[in-house]
Amino acid sequence: MRTGPGTKYKVIFTVPKGKTVSATEKSGSWLKVSYTYTSKGKSYTKTGWVSSSYLKEYNQYINTAGTYYFTTKKANLYSGPNTKSKAASVPKDNGFYSTKKVINSIGQTFYQVSHNGKTLYIYSGDVKKVNPSNFSTTYYSAKNDVYLYQNPGYHTQKLVKISKGTVISTNQSVGSWYKTAYNGKTGFVPTKDFSKYNLKFTETKISGEAYLVNSSTNLYALPDKKSQSLTTVPGARIVWPTHKTSNGWFKISYSGKTGYVDGKVLLKTPKNAIPYLTLDLRKPANITAQDIRNFFDRKGHSGSQLKQFAQDFVDAGKKYGINASYLVAHAIWETGWGGSNLTSYKNNLYGYGAYDLCPFTCGYYFPNVKEGINFVAYQVKNNYLMANGPNFNGYHLIGMNKKYATDPKWKIGIASLMADMKPYDASYYNNQKPVAANGPKPPDYGRDIPEGKPVPPDIVLTYPKSVKAKIINGNVNFRSLPYLAKGTVIESITNGTEVTVVGYNTDVAFDPGRKDAYAYRWYRVIYNRKKGWVNGEYLQFIEPKSVKVQVNIKEGTLIIRNGPGTGHRKIGSLKKDEIVKAVVDNKGNPVKLNGWYHIYLPGTKHTGWISEKYAEISK
Repeated sequence: MRTGPGTKYKVIFTVPKGKTVSATEKSGSWLKVSYTYTSKGKSYTKTGWVSSSYLKEYNQYINTAGTYYFTTKKANLYSGPNTKSKAASVPKDNGFYSTKKVINSIGQTFYQVSHNGKTLYIYSGDVKKVNPSNFSTTYYSAKNDVYLYQNPGYHTQKLVKISKGTVISTNQSVGSWYKTAYNGKTGFVPTKDFSKYNLKFTETKISGEAYLVNSSTNLYALPDKKSQSLTTVPGARIVWPTHKTSNGWFKISYSGKTGYVDGKVLLKTPKNAIPYLTLDLRKPANITAQDIRNFFDRKGHSGSQLKQFAQDFVDAGKKYGINASYLVAHAIWETGWGGSNLTSYKNNLYGYGAYDLCPFTCGYYFPNVKEGINFVAYQVKNNYLMANGPNFNGYHLIGMNKKYATDPKWKIGIASLMADMKPYDASYYNNQKPVAANGPKPPDYGRDIPEGKPVPPDIVLTYPKSVKAKIINGNVNFRSLPYLAKGTVIESITNGTEVTVVGYNTDVAFDPGRKDAYAYRWYRVIYNRKKGWVNGEYLQFIEPKSVKVQVNIKEGTLIIRNGPGTGHRKIGSLKKDEIVKAVVDNKGNPVKLNGWYHIYLPGTKHTGWISEKYAEISK
């Protein structure tokens, strides 16, 4: 260190290598610096000139408490803590968050900030400090589509779009910005684009109640789908809510987050049924025929016809490698403890082959109950419980429910019955190996009840005399079932062909308000000496003569029903003295069953029934 800027000046001090000096003046290649040091407990400062060849620029980096700074004017951002390397510029009132300040070699202060994914520096003279305002968690709704920004300013990185109506939560504002988290990202939104959101609901504390998540669902911050999604809760998972809200949501914790799920995706599940939901149904049951009979007695169903087949359930379980408790529970669930028409008339305990659109007609017919049990045991094992099966979704009730039944409570109902039959024994089932192989394939069966066998008279309606009809509206498929599937087509009937209509079944869906084939009635038809089904849209009854029926009531309306009896559902009504056409047989006589006239609904080709007590043939 010399007294002046050059080697001709006197040396006054030697600064050790690696020490820091502060420069205040420059002359050519020389710098006037100050060096402070301590000796024998005292602090000394020496000032003089040093050649710049012995110095390199030094910036002092200082960690600070997190602080928000807003620009007071249009300001530049630099790649280093100096004004030599401009990297970006931002307008007035753009905010930044900094945890580090830098005092550069000439004493200027800069703040290190993040901007659009880069670490940059802003001069302290271009910003002002803004303290955040903290408050209790409050919810706000977006007035319009808006972005979540990395920093409190429009000229920073956009992290994610927030749609109009979305509800966010926040407990801090910085200037005119809210700090919030959305879709896993934390950032800032402008306060002007949000209004306070008030969702009025109450919570009731609950405990000890188990619910199955029926399908994958979002966990929300509030009991409202407009609020932020915290995470996704997978389906087929048991949750234990702590609260239920007045708008039907449940408060749960999952994956370290607490929020709300819509009650519509939750199924209340008895605790004792939970292990049966995921039991491998290929494992043999620890149950005997007497256990099954005792179960029917204990539940008040000692007279159920299912009880007499207890041994058949056990035998089928062994024969086909399928849990016998499941076979019994499934039969009970489908038949209501053995009281269904499918059981009584088709020996079908499982609703096998039935569809919601034709729950009786489409169900399989078996010559006896034992054959029905064996057939279904084989089919369930083959189609649902084998990895290469067409409907395989797992070896348990949850997996079966996806394809076997449309009712999501099906699995819980059966699991509950299994649990009531015999409590789950983990020590037993943990030591059982699944039976992978299936048993011998049973004979093939059809859906039709054989001639001469009884049929349910309230479902299978047969006209006293055949009714002639012709095919209209183009060629039509002649089907084995009133169900639209490739496998039900027998052949095509040409437009204009005459067929014989023998009746219809009341369980087959019929609603004129629908927009599909079931807006028309399906009829049982004979064509080419074959029996099958044709949709009513393609049929026009042939009338040897027109017969009209007049309503004969004193007041009110006369109900038109889906079948000939008051037990059938209402499908329309007629006014006093109203006249409608009757359906006639091939002799020209009005079709009548059980004291009811078969008539056309006014202005349509749809048919229904009215009681002859309140109607008469119009002259």
